[in-house]
Order: sequence, then structure tokens, then C-alpha cells
Amino acid sequence: MPEMGVHLTAAGARPAFPAPQADALELCVFEGETETRHRLGRHVGDVFAADVPLVSGARYGLRAHGPGLDPARLLLDPWARRIDRAFAWHPSLLCGTDGAAAMPRAVLEAAAPVMAPPPHHGARVIYELHVRGFTMLHPGIPQALRGTFAGLAHPAAIAHLHPLGVSHVELLPCAAWIDEAHLPPLGLTNYWGYNP
Repeated sequence: MPEMGVHLTAAGARPAFPAPQADALELCVFEGETETRHRLGRHVGDVFAADVPLVSGARYGLRAHGPGLDPARLLLDPWARRIDRAFAWHPSLLCGTDGAAAMPRAVLEAAAPVMAPPPHHGARVIYELHVRGFTMLHPGIPQALRGTFAGLAHPAAIAHLHPLGVSHVELLPCAAWIDEAHLPPLGLTNYWGYNP
């Protein structure tokens, strides 16, 4: 079974996505606003896959075809490591219209190396936190890193957690999300990210 998402290979990239309701699945690659579609074939069961000539940095999305599916809707790779911009509400994101111009695209990047977990002895203490909220006002974290994962990894953040006996950090939602339609006109955003 291939690894899910899009992964760089020696020959380009290998996308693989489970799509049990789809009759067909296309990987859509964007150069500017020019879209090139690559049809994925069924690999095993409900998984669609293919070898596609892509390079690191390629911007892409998916289109699914089949009963109850809307191929006009550009879909985001749920395994993407990065997207090219934040989600922003636009009416073209609704079904029945091609919302590709308003939809963020995944950006192809190599997978991060798998790291062995550090050795741990004793009780486990889990600290749940919001990355932006935890790092934004911390005086020991450089201004440029506040509100980011790099800020959470900064020695000042670790120095705050270590004396508390924290052994594990559980992050509140940190996937991409879109603000509910009524918030931007009010000058508000969805701070917590519970709207992926």
C-alpha cells in the first residue's frame, strides 16, 4: 500500500489518495493560474495513485468525479505539509462553481525525517496549548518567532515548560482552517481553528 498524500520520488512524485466514493480522481497542478490535470488510476481497492512528473515546490489540488461529488470543487490534500496561502471565505468555494482561484493549493515538500522520541522516565504530564496563544506574548521568544511553531520550539518556550514537569505537549488545532463567513465582515477571525 503506498503512503497517502503526495511524496517526492526519484522520478517526480507519487500521489496516493483513498477515495471510496469516486469513479475518478485528478491531481491538478498549477503554474500561476494554469491548471494541468493528471488522472490517477486505481491502485489498490479505493486508493487512487500514479507517478506524476512534479518537483518540490509544485502547487496542487485534487478534483473528484463520481455520484454526489462535484469536480468543479478543488480539494485540498489532507496530508499536505504546507499550503500556499491561508483560507479566506469566497462565494466561489460553494458547490457548483469552480472555486480554484479562491482555494489554497498544497505545496509539494519532502517529508521531514522521522525522529525517535526522547527517552522518558517517570510520570507523564501533558500540557495542552494553543501555539499562537502560548508564544505570542512570551517575552523570551523573539518577536519574529511569536505565534509560530518555531516559537514553540524556542529554548525560552522549553524553559517555561520544563520546570512544570511537562513531558508531552498536546496542540490545539493547528491545521489550516477557514473563518466562518460572518466573521470577516465584523473584523473578526476564528482564533481557535476548530473549522478545518
